[in-house]
Amino acid sequence: MVTEIKFGTDGWRGIIARDFTFSNVRLVTQSISDYLNKQPTMNHEPRTVLVGYDCRFLSQEYASAVAEVLSGNGFIVLLSAQAVPTPAVSYNVVSRKVAGAIIITASHNPYEFNGLKFKTAQGASAHQEVTRLFERSLRQAAVQQGQRNIREVDLRKSYLHHLQSMVDIDKIRRRKMKIVIDPLFGAGQGCLEELLTGGSIKIISINSGHDPLFGGIHPEPIAANLGELIETVRQNKADIGIALDGDADRIGLVDSQGVFVNSHQIFSLLLLHLIKNRKKTGAVVKTISGTYLIERICRQYRLKLSETPIGFKYIGDIMLKEKVLLGGEESGGIGFQGHIPERDGILSALYILELMAVTGQSLVSLKKELFAEFGLSCYDRIDLKLGHTHHHHIDKKNFSRQISGFCSSLPEIGEIKDYDGVKLIFADSSWLLLRPSGTEPVVRIYAEADNKPKVKKLIDLGRKLVYKVKT
Repeated sequence: MVTEIKFGTDGWRGIIARDFTFSNVRLVTQSISDYLNKQPTMNHEPRTVLVGYDCRFLSQEYASAVAEVLSGNGFIVLLSAQAVPTPAVSYNVVSRKVAGAIIITASHNPYEFNGLKFKTAQGASAHQEVTRLFERSLRQAAVQQGQRNIREVDLRKSYLHHLQSMVDIDKIRRRKMKIVIDPLFGAGQGCLEELLTGGSIKIISINSGHDPLFGGIHPEPIAANLGELIETVRQNKADIGIALDGDADRIGLVDSQGVFVNSHQIFSLLLLHLIKNRKKTGAVVKTISGTYLIERICRQYRLKLSETPIGFKYIGDIMLKEKVLLGGEESGGIGFQGHIPERDGILSALYILELMAVTGQSLVSLKKELFAEFGLSCYDRIDLKLGHTHHHHIDKKNFSRQISGFCSSLPEIGEIKDYDGVKLIFADSSWLLLRPSGTEPVVRIYAEADNKPKVKKLIDLGRKLVYKVKT
């Protein structure tokens, strides 16, 4: 093992050919195999594991290496026949009732990264206690390989069929709309097109095909990466632009005016759609970086609201224990009742389209209604690179301790939360969050307020505070 292997917010990620090597991938897979073989359920359940992969450089080849190690450890391996969205793999884990899944993906990370995610038998991300076991057993792992019982399967078809049952697909197709779809060269390409054809919708697809460099941008559906989508929507006078991240578990939107619709607004609109139009109820879960709009909506509709650290695995834990209507995070990952305890960018898009079809409204008017009822929300996030080019984590405890010390004397702070980074909540409900990333060597600065100048002021404050910290 030439480098330290650490599982972050969702899986292990590293630089291709430096940290993320075939030998390390096999080693991690062996550790996961050892863990699975020690589980009591392996004595009576089918010893089957799914393997999926995204569109990144060498992902298919890494997936084949994973399959061979699993096979060498006595598992039946169902290997995806093509690049496939992460939520499709999670869905198949549950529907096929298998022991779990390994997915080769680095999600939204830059092109030089690849990664490995492990999904449990519930289709959820493994919790920290489990991934720590993987890390501790790496040095003792003796890699075994084989090629028996590896079978290619279609993990996409049944997933797309299930999504159709989750929404009123006919109503969506009947709505005369022009839609621009941007999968950012990721594993979600073609999925929405396949689901939406056969009606009155006109679809324009961009950034599809094979490009491991992702067109020179990060495959993360945030405003900074969606310039082409915004321009295409404006030029074609489209009703909506839909973007997915590299493994299609996150969503970003552009309205008919070419304005980016952030994840906080998407989460809020989806929650109101499920409550008002679908007459659903249940608990709601958001991460510490989530919008205050969700708090206000839950308060008005008397819904239980839980808050978690960043990482959908924490939301998924609650979804497995409670009747959760909707769970979401700032990064655009949203999970739904009756689906899987994981985020799904494609289903998020379908529910947004259903909302527009049911109400007959545009995203522009839906946002206006949201703000009129629950208050204005402006948001921004920046990522600061502070060196650490050979490490993928920053000492979070030391960081939080120093930031809390600097912030204790700031005026008008109503509350400080420090269980995942440091979040400063001000008297007017605006907030600033400073947090080292769990997937990249950066510190993320998040802010929300009722106007853009105030958000900019908070971001500038955050930048000054971060640079005071020796990381």
